[in-house]
Amino acid sequence: MKKITIEEAKANAERRGLDPVRLKGTDAIIFTKAPQSRCEVVSWEDVRALMEENGSELYDDNGWIKLV
Repeated sequence: MKKITIEEAKANAERRGLDPVRLKGTDAIIFTKAPQSRCEVVSWEDVRALMEENGSELYDDNGWIKLV
């Protein structure tokens, strides 16, 4: 896995048609193409705020975005 910036993550997500979503009832954010009923789309500002709050970082894992 390679550490990436939020700007790199946005560009990667845009290229792949992914949106950041929060799993309802949790703070977990994943990046997916087709949000399901148990997910709500969140803004990139929300992703940034969660990263700052939890000290999380974004990683590229063979084209997949991971928030760790």
